[in-house]
Amino acid sequence: MTTEELLNKEFEKRKFIPATKKVYSQKLTELFEFYSQIEPANINFDQIDSYLYRIKKSQSPSSIENCYWSFKLYFNEILGKNFPFHSLRLPLKDSHIPNVISQNQIKELLETFENLKHKTLITLLYATGMRVEELLELTPKDILSDKKEIRVRNTKTGRIRYPHLSDKLLKLLREYYVHYKPKKYLFEGQKKDTKYSVSSIRKILERAKIKAEIKEELTLISLRYCYIKHMVEQGQSLPALLKSMQVHNSDTVQFYYNLCGKSDKINYSPIDKLGVIIDTNKFNTVEIEKIFDSISNLDERDYLRESIACFKVGAMRAGVVFVWASAIRNLQNKCVEIGYKQINEALKKINQREKPIKQVSDFERLKDKTTLDIANKIGLITKHQKGELDKHLDLRNYCGHPSEYYPETQKIKAYLEDLINIIFKK
Repeated sequence: MTTEELLNKEFEKRKFIPATKKVYSQKLTELFEFYSQIEPANINFDQIDSYLYRIKKSQSPSSIENCYWSFKLYFNEILGKNFPFHSLRLPLKDSHIPNVISQNQIKELLETFENLKHKTLITLLYATGMRVEELLELTPKDILSDKKEIRVRNTKTGRIRYPHLSDKLLKLLREYYVHYKPKKYLFEGQKKDTKYSVSSIRKILERAKIKAEIKEELTLISLRYCYIKHMVEQGQSLPALLKSMQVHNSDTVQFYYNLCGKSDKINYSPIDKLGVIIDTNKFNTVEIEKIFDSISNLDERDYLRESIACFKVGAMRAGVVFVWASAIRNLQNKCVEIGYKQINEALKKINQREKPIKQVSDFERLKDKTTLDIANKIGLITKHQKGELDKHLDLRNYCGHPSEYYPETQKIKAYLEDLINIIFKK
């Protein structure tokens, strides 16, 4: 067998993840190229020691350690050389402990997302402590909602593990599934049956970090650090947590002790206590229901009834569209109460080509923006109020057209508050 075939066989046997395979292959290739005049299997221990000494000044301690483990795997485990790797003195690693952002900063980060897929990706990484390589291998069938677990198969240890699936995370995943309907992978790329790319997720996180005005370093692996530290801060035993995450390497365990300090079945996620806007029904519909009770027009009531039903089941975009339909019909009826003469005088100033309005149904041929202009000119709404409603019309249009747009709950609250105060209660 060739060297490459021997390595691939060992990689498969040990169930190495793609990232580990890549690092080991790269380090061995660099060694083989350095001793290009010698067959790889004939390189001796003194030559390996000499090579490591040469690269110590140009490579980081972590890179040297990767060389150590990849060389040991190939020469001792695959070729059976029994070289004394234990006698090598590796450079000390940088003892720097990364800065972990706070739980409030995580909340602000997650609330920046309007794209549902982006929000679900980053939330899942933080809420479970998964590595990004593990996340990208997930399939829809790995979400075990009945057991409140996620089946993670592509782990570094090669063993399956089952992070806890919180109620909030489950609700978000269900909404994501209904919207995107993934088939092969839980998070699919633009091409059919392909995985989402790591580089794309990095860009998503970087944009969110800038939007949330987070100055500290924040990478994909940082989300794993945040998960562990925040779990410990909320009372979880660190040894039990690391055991559940299959972290056994003594150096890695010590790293997390340094990260968290010393702090058994895990039955929650730190995201449960953040109050982050994931639950799409965060606000209640009491105020809209009060308006519904005060309305007599059947069209307005029908639209408003549909909007209330949508908001209650978390169909936020549909709720936005239906409540706008009710509000604009309410405004049209109020225009008619003032008089058709005033309406048509205003309409003529806006667009002389428009036919006169003779009954309320004639408004249907006008754009909603024109209705707002008429209402402003005949004194139903002020110029400032019209400006606010123009912005809300943009939100309605975003929600009414096919896209990945996902409105923030705070934005919907402001939208409803203005429609109620400017139109319905006028």
